[in-house]
Amino acid sequence: MYTEKSIDEVRNADIVQIIGHYCDLKRAGSKWTCESPFNFSKDCFFVTPSLNMFKCFSTGHGGDGIKFVQIYKNVSFGEAIKIIADICGIVVEEEQLSEEAERKRSYKQELYDIQSVACLKYEMQLRNVADDHWVKKMLIDRDINEKTVEKFRIGYAPKDFKFVTAPLIEKGKLEQAISVGISVSKEGNSYDFFRDRLLFPIRDIRGNVLGFGGRKANDVEGPKYINTKETDIYNKSQVLYGLYENREFIAKARTAFLVEGYTDVTGLSQNGCELAAATGGTALTPEQAKLIHRFADHVIILRDNDGLDDKGNDQKGTLAALRDINILLAEGLKVSIVILPEKEDPDSYARKTKHVEKMLLGNAEDAVNWKAIKLKNKAANDPNELSHAVAEIASMLSVIKDDIKRNAYQKQCAKIIRQPEKVIKEKIESFFKVAEIKASQSEKPETESVEKLGLPKTGDYKQYLEKGFVIHENNVFFRGKDSFYKGSNFRITPLFHVYGKQENKRLCEVISENGTKRLIDFDTADFTQMAKFELKLLDEGNFTFTSQVTANQFKLLRNDILGRFITAHELKTLGWQHAGFFAYANLIYHDGITKEPNDYGIVQLETGVKMESDYIEDIKHFYSPSASVMYKHSREGDDPYENDRYLVYMQSPVAFHTWMKQLHTVYGKKAITGIACAFFTLFRDLFVKTFQVSPILFLAGEKGSGKTKFAESLAAMFCYKQPAFDLNAGTISAFSRRISRTTNTMAVLEEFSDLTTDVKIKQSIKGSYDNRGREIGQNTGDNKTKVTKVNCFLIILSQYLSSWDDNSITSRSIIEHVIKPQENFTDQEVADYNLLQSWEEEGLTSFILEIVKYRPEIEASYRQVYSDIIKQLKKELRGTEYQERMLQNYTVLLTPIKILFDKFIFPFTYQQIHDQFKEAIVDSSDLIVESEGLAEFWKTLEYLRDRSPFPLLKENYHFMIDVPTTLKLQGRKDEKAESWQNKDRVQVMYLRLNAVHQLYHKEVSTREGVDVIHENTLRNYFKSKKYFIGAVKSHRFDDTSTSAYIFNYSMMHENGILNLLRTAPKKGENGNVPAHENGSTIDDPEWLQVK
Repeated sequence: MYTEKSIDEVRNADIVQIIGHYCDLKRAGSKWTCESPFNFSKDCFFVTPSLNMFKCFSTGHGGDGIKFVQIYKNVSFGEAIKIIADICGIVVEEEQLSEEAERKRSYKQELYDIQSVACLKYEMQLRNVADDHWVKKMLIDRDINEKTVEKFRIGYAPKDFKFVTAPLIEKGKLEQAISVGISVSKEGNSYDFFRDRLLFPIRDIRGNVLGFGGRKANDVEGPKYINTKETDIYNKSQVLYGLYENREFIAKARTAFLVEGYTDVTGLSQNGCELAAATGGTALTPEQAKLIHRFADHVIILRDNDGLDDKGNDQKGTLAALRDINILLAEGLKVSIVILPEKEDPDSYARKTKHVEKMLLGNAEDAVNWKAIKLKNKAANDPNELSHAVAEIASMLSVIKDDIKRNAYQKQCAKIIRQPEKVIKEKIESFFKVAEIKASQSEKPETESVEKLGLPKTGDYKQYLEKGFVIHENNVFFRGKDSFYKGSNFRITPLFHVYGKQENKRLCEVISENGTKRLIDFDTADFTQMAKFELKLLDEGNFTFTSQVTANQFKLLRNDILGRFITAHELKTLGWQHAGFFAYANLIYHDGITKEPNDYGIVQLETGVKMESDYIEDIKHFYSPSASVMYKHSREGDDPYENDRYLVYMQSPVAFHTWMKQLHTVYGKKAITGIACAFFTLFRDLFVKTFQVSPILFLAGEKGSGKTKFAESLAAMFCYKQPAFDLNAGTISAFSRRISRTTNTMAVLEEFSDLTTDVKIKQSIKGSYDNRGREIGQNTGDNKTKVTKVNCFLIILSQYLSSWDDNSITSRSIIEHVIKPQENFTDQEVADYNLLQSWEEEGLTSFILEIVKYRPEIEASYRQVYSDIIKQLKKELRGTEYQERMLQNYTVLLTPIKILFDKFIFPFTYQQIHDQFKEAIVDSSDLIVESEGLAEFWKTLEYLRDRSPFPLLKENYHFMIDVPTTLKLQGRKDEKAESWQNKDRVQVMYLRLNAVHQLYHKEVSTREGVDVIHENTLRNYFKSKKYFIGAVKSHRFDDTSTSAYIFNYSMMHENGILNLLRTAPKKGENGNVPAHENGSTIDDPEWLQVK
């Protein structure tokens, strides 16, 4: 880190040179200007060299050269120092700081930045208030012009309770805002300390804003001025208002006027006297005298002249001047005083006096002589008063360290008071002796009374009277039997009470005395006992109470903490919220505005969410734990919200219509279905609530067919690189979390199988259709249950269609069969896919907001449009057999597309998707069998085909697959045979039903809970299916000619019903296929022998 000396040198560098390095500045009178380097607005960016500051009125940015570089280059404070040093040729020195010292310095800089931001907001607010506002009128009445407003950065705090607090909460800076005194937290609410006040920023000699003085309107009750409390960066006894602004003039003249108030400084400055500094309404301190001595050797006291009271006594302005003299003399300064006309203050006098600086300098008189004369006149001939006067004069002279100076004043004062010089000298010596005795008793006699209490010098005793403890810096002090003691090595700031019926969390920021900072979420139980509370602290670091702290003292601290939380509600799910916004893990979208959660994981919605209850307050703050620094930087395996961060906002590299077009190029007609599913997904909650319909996208296809890649491409719009959920490897609880944690998003479930997938998972998938979920007990000893709901749109990946529970999943699905390509992809097809995948790699989740912003349009018309579409489809399908549920499945997908068709550039016409879905309704309806038995029959054949160690179902023996040109189909009884033409050259399967049924019967008989379907029943099932062609009287198999049933195998395979073909067998040495490649029949048991 750089030394303070180097930082000061950089801070005082030529700001025109610094900003001119990046911008084309042009002189405009005493200022320089250019277009805003932040947003390129015209006539709004100004640099004022005399004030060493810039201001951009279009963005609200402002500050010194360091702040400009920080904002413009987006760098840290330290990096900005190095950049400016390079620009201006300044050699900076570095110093090695301990980790603790570095933390403390960084924390202080953070507090300075908070005050700087607040100051800019107040300045902009003053600039924007109406001309008839009281604050503008007051500036006119006090004759404070724009130049003075700019020089002293005067601002206005509006009546808004959260003008600065709300944005600081959003940035995760509430603790810092409270620390610097611009925000207050009380009774579960946080709000601005300054409201409806004219503000005067108080700056240190480096220009950092430390605090504010706030002036009320004349017609409003309350204190005339309120000031920032003492903080980690603001100690009112160590700063002088106006010293920074006037430091160059004071240093040049080596002379300063000491005044009381803010407007005394501004009034003198505006009227030509830029030598004033104010104590800010408080008594002058030795630290302030030391500070002013850095710039001046001569201080002229210029206090208000309030005259005398009714009893003839001096009032506060004169009394303050009398005290000031001793303090300034003790610092070794030359001290003069100017007595203004009665009832005048420096501001009023400056406004009515020409050449005010010259007049004041000309009327200044020696302060020591003035005080001696005043004491002599007050004493008159009263011996007691005379003795008091001599003591006061001797006390004043005793603080002068320069012997020559003191002796000279000693002679002058003796003449004024008309007492022997020896008397005054002896009195001075007596004060020396008293001072020596005090010094021997304590190194810091002036703080003796505070130290006896055991409090640090700046400890706030009033806080103890109010709360029963004192927070000082990063410690808590409690009162013991005889004195105060340090009760903790940390301080704690309550932030948010995350309210919930089942879970309550309380977020607190804890800072140790060495600057270590943690954000901790306490459970309610942690506050019940001191031991639990301290255990939670120890889990996070070295945060402890001392052994002296009692349980009652802990309760005092606890009760104070509990009363200062802001209520927030946790986002139990991500995605669409019933409160009317969309929540990513790292972004919130609400009413067209995006907001990032702060470091606490809190986001504030300006309008809030109205709660129709007398017992629950309106919600303005929401807590997203996945965005909190408590979790997002956790190590792998130690983060309960890791999966939430797949739903993260990523700005897409391409336009939405470009992506849709490329998806269509790569996946063809399936992309049309996928796009419709994506649109439906974002409004799924509406359709489930109104129609109890949310179909599943069921992608069926063998391994290597590309169904997983298609699902990943669709899901990339909703999550970034989230793996599909493996239904075989994942637990039921993990499955429940995946399907319930996000609302109106997509979840991809792979490895679905009727045989291996857990029945509870299948029940949940089935329940997703109408959002009934799965009801489970809560193990709470009562009758309470919990429903695990499916909140997202499901995509299922399986090699086969499901027939479980009488086809309950299949009938609730949008069915897409993904066929494994028979030929290699072309170079162009590979390039198209790679392009799509490269976009997925960069992230596509910003597309969500392009669709969800139209939710009002969907909400306004989805019921009517759904009704219109379903009527139209029923009209067009009249006379065609279809399932009503399939009609509903495709209608809900069509509805959002039709409503928003004019809002987007789709890679298809509405008529195309309408016709595609109409055909799919019929085809999908036909695929759903009358019972699950027929599907079970086909699956059993596949099992027998792949049975280990050798297959039982053999090609050319039990079945054959060929591509005949024609077939002579057997007619019914007394009917002639009919000819069937294979016009489309489809594959045809010849099935020896009698032989195959024996295998089927034997296998199914061993399975528990599965009934055998009789041969005659199977024949009836066949006749209702599209893929059934008929029967032939005779067909030649390997061993015999026999009757066979004929099926369109191409249709069955494409629709995921049956897959019996395997890799072609290798030829033997003689070029022929081995006789028993499909399994030998020689050693088959008797029941296997084909009759």
